[in-house]
Amino acid sequence: MIVRSLALGVLGVLLTADARAQGTRLLRHPTVSRHLIAFQYAGDLWAVGRAGGQARRLTATPTVETEPHFSPDGSRIAFTATVRGNTDVYVMSTTGGDPTRLTYHPGTDRVRGWTPDGKAVVFASPRVSPPHQSYFRLFAIALDGGL
Repeated sequence: MIVRSLALGVLGVLLTADARAQGTRLLRHPTVSRHLIAFQYAGDLWAVGRAGGQARRLTATPTVETEPHFSPDGSRIAFTATVRGNTDVYVMSTTGGDPTRLTYHPGTDRVRGWTPDGKAVVFASPRVSPPHQSYFRLFAIALDGGL
């Protein structure tokens, strides 16, 4: 009887722990800065302090924002977003606010990181691939845009 009660108690603890873990199954693409952790959850970007706590939403749109990357100084976050069917590179402050779109090419542009000096965002795109042999190459774009 005691063994059965103990086994049921352990099973209850394990099921409770499993239920808590199930609540975070949609967390994707984590990135870490000196002070923050950013991630994608349910199509939006969120940030939380490295020590833990309540996560705050950085984006809240009907589109999907993904692949966040912190700038080297941790003040900005670059990410990939698909708006009206076009996937481009965006950047915003880690404190929130309106994102700035950096790329406008009709092809897919996906954020891959930053240059070491933090003056440009590195992204992958098939924009210069020959037809019928699409492959991604790396490009860098300055924070004020450009070609």
